[in-house]
This record gives sequence, C-alpha cells and structure tokens, in this order.
Amino acid sequence: MKQNWLYFLVLLGLLYPTTGSGQAGEEEATLFLPLIVTPEALPPLPEAVVRIEPGGGMNGSTFTPGSFVIINPTSHEQQITEMMIDLRTAVFPDMVFDPNGLAGDVVAKDVQVDSDGSLVGYSGRSYASPHDDGFDLLILQFADFDPGEQFAFSVDVDPTSIRGTAVPGPHESGSVSGLELAGTTITVTFDDSLMLTGQTFLIPGSVSGSEALVRAGLPGSPLVTIGGIGGNTAVVTDPHQILQVTGDPKCLVHVLIIEGGLFLEGAGFDIDPFEANSAIGVQAGITAVTNSDGQADIPISLSHTMGNEGGFNYILLVQENDYRMLGATSSPITLKLEDE
Repeated sequence: MKQNWLYFLVLLGLLYPTTGSGQAGEEEATLFLPLIVTPEALPPLPEAVVRIEPGGGMNGSTFTPGSFVIINPTSHEQQITEMMIDLRTAVFPDMVFDPNGLAGDVVAKDVQVDSDGSLVGYSGRSYASPHDDGFDLLILQFADFDPGEQFAFSVDVDPTSIRGTAVPGPHESGSVSGLELAGTTITVTFDDSLMLTGQTFLIPGSVSGSEALVRAGLPGSPLVTIGGIGGNTAVVTDPHQILQVTGDPKCLVHVLIIEGGLFLEGAGFDIDPFEANSAIGVQAGITAVTNSDGQADIPISLSHTMGNEGGFNYILLVQENDYRMLGATSSPITLKLEDE
C-alpha cells in the first residue's frame, strides 16, 4: 500500500505542477514538486487518467500512434471495464470520430491499439451518436484493466466542415490535437458498476495535449459570463474583456483561450455561426482565485491573426482543488474578434 501511495503522489506532481510568480525584479520560478498528503487526507478512491497528446504542436493529430493514453492508477483496487469519450462537449464544435473517412478529410482510421491491448484485456470498440457521417461517441471495452496498467491507441478525429477534402485538410484542419478537444467528457465504468465522469483540460506546458482525471469529489464546473455580453457567443471589436466567474469560494481558477481559424476549400460543409476548425494560437497560465463568495473578475485579451479566417476565441475555465486536481470545465464561450 505504501508503494501505491508513493506512485500516486508522483503522478499528482507530474500531472499538475504549480507555477509561482515573484515580486517585481524577481525571477519567476516553476515548481515541479509532488504534493505530500496522507491516505486520510486523500482516500484511495477509484479513478482514471485519460490523456490526448499526439505531440507535434497545434497541428498534432489523433491519427498519430499512441495519441490517446488511458491509465488506471494504483491508488485503488478496481478494474476499468468501459470508457466512453464524448466529443460533444469539446471546445471546438463539430469534431467527430471519422473511422470511415466520410465525415472529414478522405483519410480514415478506426481504433488502432498501439500498446498493451492484451494486458488490459481490450475487447472491442463501438461508436454512437451519429453526426454528419461520423460519430460523437467512442466506447471502449476492457476485460482485465487492472490498477497500475495503461492502454494506448489512436483514431481519426476530424471537423465535419472539411468533408471530402484531401488530407490533411486546408491549413491542416484535419489534424486534430488534444488542444482542440479540450472539454471532451470522459466516462469510466469500473468492475463494481461505479460510473464516473471527468473532462479534459490543457496539459501544462503543452500546445497539443489535454487530459482528464476522472475521480469522485473533484470541483464542479465554474459558471462564466462576459461583462456586458449575454450568452456564450458574441462578435466583439474590443480585444479587452472581463470574465465574470462564479465557482467555489477561495478556489484557484485556470483560464484557457484558444484562437481558432475557419479554413475551407469552397463553401465548406454545414458551417455554423462561430465555428472554427483549427487552432492557430493559445493562451494558458492565466489564473485567479475566487473570493469568499466564489466570485472573480478576470481580465483577458483576445487575439485575431490569419486574416479573415482567424479571430475565433474559444474560452474554457476549470477549478483546481487543494490537491491540485482539476474538475469539470466550464461551458465554452466563443468571442469573434473583428476590426472596428
């Protein structure tokens, strides 16, 4: 049991490093030390870690072998029997699994097991929620996925807006990374029928990866509005905006802003307002602490690059608990920055 806890503490330190900034004139320091807690403070509950990290920068692709990794940590005794990946909540809209090459560009890839399929008892996959000839949901089944084991695979994910284009799509829009899939909902079922959910958020230091810790008791989704703007979408001409956050009291909040571009050959397929299909910029490391009422105002700056194609600013927030664990993401906000 002692070894299991040491493994888990190291995992915490790797997944959620903290960044501290000094006073004026001091050099910023980044700490990568695991948080020391006791089993009484952090009970060994069932959990899983899911990472979508193909590498290769913002144009990395889930087509790359090993781009999806599922980890069953040694902090509990339950096997994972099923995992569902739901793209409907991803920060970029209209992203789908495209195993048949019909929904996005013409190149396809069904689930390919890249490591440890036999060890974890991988017993198959299924798709659900059809969406423009692709699928929103991927369900993976396992027969022997024990604590301490991990499983890696790859599969094609595309935006539906580039249907029928040559690989990799205009401006590599067919190369979808974990960054563009931040906010994806992960549902894990364990062998005692316990079902837990989590959502992916940017991996610290990465521009192509997101990950989720799926565990009970994580922070809930913060409520976010934009000062002076109603709803979750708007066209704005001022790059300076204020995020108005309602969450847990005295809680650290992380902000992720991804600039997207809409790149098409011709008119594109089924284009919705505020729809982009490729990440072209990212702002991370923006944080704030809510007050005793759970409120925080966070100033942000939007970006508009790449001419007429760019300027779609996708905004996602998440809360962090005392153990540096991230919870559910906010509903995405999209602000289209245009010239006055």
